[in-house]
Amino acid sequence: MKIRFWAFAATLTATAALASASPFYAQDANIMIFEKVDFFEMVQQSDGDMDEKKHDARLEIDSESQRLLVTDEDRGAERATFAEIPFSTITDVIYEQSKSPRVKTAIFLSPLALFSPGRKHWLTVEYEGGFTYMRLDKNNQRQIRAALGAAGFDVQTIIED
Repeated sequence: MKIRFWAFAATLTATAALASASPFYAQDANIMIFEKVDFFEMVQQSDGDMDEKKHDARLEIDSESQRLLVTDEDRGAERATFAEIPFSTITDVIYEQSKSPRVKTAIFLSPLALFSPGRKHWLTVEYEGGFTYMRLDKNNQRQIRAALGAAGFDVQTIIED
């Protein structure tokens, strides 16, 4: 009986730890915040070539002010706002899941990892005058798609096989 109790306590502790580490929370009833989003920005190099710059970000869906924000992951808009998009200007929302080989895992852990490709989750928001491109965390991509759907957007899904 003692062993069962400790197994139950360990399971309960692990479940609580996972729930507290969720990459999603609601600031209030109108603002949903999703952490662990990588925002990609195109910057021009000194030689004129374009390069991608990644920012650790969070996605904020504000249904009260009808806008989508991509801000700094740690301190939010007080530190940096990468994109602020009014809902009325959004023309398309596309979710894409792509496969990529697990080269690092194969090198450090097991060569068998090359035969089980990892999945990357991408979100593109097209709006009048441009677009934003983000990589989503595997633990929050479903919640983000559901939240965008609840905000009234038809999220197109593209899954690479």
